[in-house]
Amino acid sequence: MGLLTTGWVVAATVCVSLALVQFLIWLQRRQEHEYLLFSLTALAAAGVAVAEIRMSQAGSVSDFVAGFKLANYCLAGLFVSLAWFIVVYSGTRKRLLAWISTVAWSIGAVLNIFRPLGLSLSEISGLEQEQTFWGEPYIVATAQVDASKFLGDVGVVAVLLLAFQTALNAWRAGRRHRAVFLAAIGLFMGLALVHTSLVDLGLLASPYLISYTFVAIVLVISYELARQVAAAASLSERVRAEEERWRSLLEGVELLVARIRSDGTIDFANPFFRSISGFVSGELVGRHIRCLL
Repeated sequence: MGLLTTGWVVAATVCVSLALVQFLIWLQRRQEHEYLLFSLTALAAAGVAVAEIRMSQAGSVSDFVAGFKLANYCLAGLFVSLAWFIVVYSGTRKRLLAWISTVAWSIGAVLNIFRPLGLSLSEISGLEQEQTFWGEPYIVATAQVDASKFLGDVGVVAVLLLAFQTALNAWRAGRRHRAVFLAAIGLFMGLALVHTSLVDLGLLASPYLISYTFVAIVLVISYELARQVAAAASLSERVRAEEERWRSLLEGVELLVARIRSDGTIDFANPFFRSISGFVSGELVGRHIRCLL
């Protein structure tokens, strides 16, 4: 297995592992949908890497087309889930770009099913073997691109603009860390788009390096979500410490302290309150305040 293939295998493995970790976190925090959306993004990125391996080692046109179609499905899933991850994470109410990407990739996925060569290709005249600069061979197709490629381009550009739009809004709101994070997503997406376009125009040699930029996006997002989990755990620990400190204070102070629910029942009474009222521990909780009055 050559260096190029090894890189794709590592990329797929990393993405699947991080997707599983964040999915398990989402199972514990169901109300925070960014973890689920990230899991879908990472799984789709892994699928793109697997598709790259299949295309680079294709023994026939049909093998290449199968890998190409798989790549299109995974790209659709990746950009749609990434778009909505950005929406949920940033909290933006401007969702037009996310919907544009979703609609474009949804139409593209449907075309990918029914078109013989998948989305964006109208003809494949043959397969050729090329080599990387370190001498590793891989397969590329001599193909004719058609107008349906426009759908994928629209879907990618919409997510790219969404990332930078939300980053700018976060920066203006003084949320600098969040702005840098969103801008980093946009930057890696921009690099992937530029490199892919240059390869398509023949200005750079293939293969595409889009899988590696997706891994970079996955790593950046995973780090940010892990940071959020750590921060939430730290905050929870501080809250528990403060609650314990106040409970200790209320338990020891010689003042009448009680907490009353909205329906008039007693929820808490400190020892001094119980000693003055004549009730023992546990007898007050659940009683109505009228029993004291």
